[in-house]
Amino acid sequence: MASDNLILRGGLYHARLSIPADVRPILNRSEFTQALKTGSKSEAQLLKVPYVHRWKQEIAAARSKIKGTDKDWQELALQRSQEIEARQQSGLMNLITNKLKDGIDLTFTELDFRMLGYALELSIHEVNSNRKIKDDLYYEKEKPYAEYLAFEEKWKDKGNEISLEEKIQRFNEFIEINKTINIYRIAKTSPIPVSKHTELHQIINDPKYYTPKSPFTQLRIEAFRKYQTETKGIIQKTVDTQISRIEKIRDWLESHKKELTYESISEFLESQDKLSGKTKKQWIYAGQSFWKWAIKYDSFFKENFKNATPPFEGHEFASEKSKGGRKRDTNWKAFTLDQLETIYSEAVNQDKQRIVDAITIAAYTGFRIEEVYKIKKSSIIKEEGIESFSIEDAKTEAGVRIVPIHPNIKSKVQSLLAESKDGYLLPSTGGNKYGIRSDAMSKAFGRLKTELGFERLHVFHSIRKTMITQLQRADIPGVLIAEIVGHETGTITYDVYAAGHSAKQKLNAISQLQYDFIK
Repeated sequence: MASDNLILRGGLYHARLSIPADVRPILNRSEFTQALKTGSKSEAQLLKVPYVHRWKQEIAAARSKIKGTDKDWQELALQRSQEIEARQQSGLMNLITNKLKDGIDLTFTELDFRMLGYALELSIHEVNSNRKIKDDLYYEKEKPYAEYLAFEEKWKDKGNEISLEEKIQRFNEFIEINKTINIYRIAKTSPIPVSKHTELHQIINDPKYYTPKSPFTQLRIEAFRKYQTETKGIIQKTVDTQISRIEKIRDWLESHKKELTYESISEFLESQDKLSGKTKKQWIYAGQSFWKWAIKYDSFFKENFKNATPPFEGHEFASEKSKGGRKRDTNWKAFTLDQLETIYSEAVNQDKQRIVDAITIAAYTGFRIEEVYKIKKSSIIKEEGIESFSIEDAKTEAGVRIVPIHPNIKSKVQSLLAESKDGYLLPSTGGNKYGIRSDAMSKAFGRLKTELGFERLHVFHSIRKTMITQLQRADIPGVLIAEIVGHETGTITYDVYAAGHSAKQKLNAISQLQYDFIK
């Protein structure tokens, strides 16, 4: 069929195919183009076919990376069914209104028939590429091509001097060929048991036949992943952890044939007897994040769960107990000033300057370790005339903030930036698989504090707690402290409606921090 895959530039035609938004990040481009070196449109229509075919294969391959595994053939069938249904509705509207829309040309010229046959032949060869076939014309006996031959014989010589009813009949038969080739391709390329072929036919013929095993479909999960990373800007490690937990909940629901309800999630949590209460809360948080996204953005969830009891809310968890029966403290402990001085002084004595610098920045800002290591020259801005750090990449929305630079570390910041070779305040030997710059430093700090006899609940994050404690003891209001360190207050008044404290107020608060041992 004629389409929008041609563009005329300088008197010569180019083949063009727009790349769907969901695979652009993988293919790293927005469209494919290829010069055809001809000014004849009819010739260009033929020349473009192999290029467009190859590009569509690349798009399909990219989609398979997003989609994940072949077990989602039902979702693939649903997607194809919806595309065909949309094309059919648009084409019929074109016939009724006699206006060409959405690139669907229904004139069915001789060239259209040739192109359709060529496209079907290529598609059949593609899905049979691993078969040893002696008959070069085998594709003519395959069902999609056989249907095309019957279609061509019936309509090729009739042209367009036919009634509207006949045009509608011809177009609907063309749509049936589309359905057949999609059934053929999916059946040949996905591990579908023969017992499921009827289901495949039903879904392709009517998307209403699709019933997912659970609402946590792989396509929906990937859409949630994209939203968390691209729209909300959550760090990749956190998103990967959320996705892993959601997939495990999905697998449990499917293996136990449970629907997504409050009761089934409660049963799932009870079955995870090896998980701590704190870890179970994190699993619930992952589910809540997905649920809130789905209810807001996913049409299936909006329609089917709009009146449902949120399955991830209202769960209670037993407190963890130590062997003696007392509640186990699973929170990091703050360093006292004396303890922090001990670590700082030992880092100086061992000439571990990078640890010294990291402690210095964290103690006067309350930054998490990765926030310290994400500071760049461009992170230093002026807010209301006050030189400040701007944190743009944080674990949470509240973590995105601006914090004044303490007067005691201004010269230190300037000297570190002057020494920088890559624009970052602190150098890094490299990141882990998530690009975390502080990974090596975190381990080095852990080794040092262990050498000094500190327990496992004392970590680099403890410096953040020390800083918060010092602000509390200086009578700084809790809401102002929360804003400085990037915590939500838990109140709509401050978290949603308030514009925040002024730069001067934050600087006055930060200036209360004093560490006599930090030089």
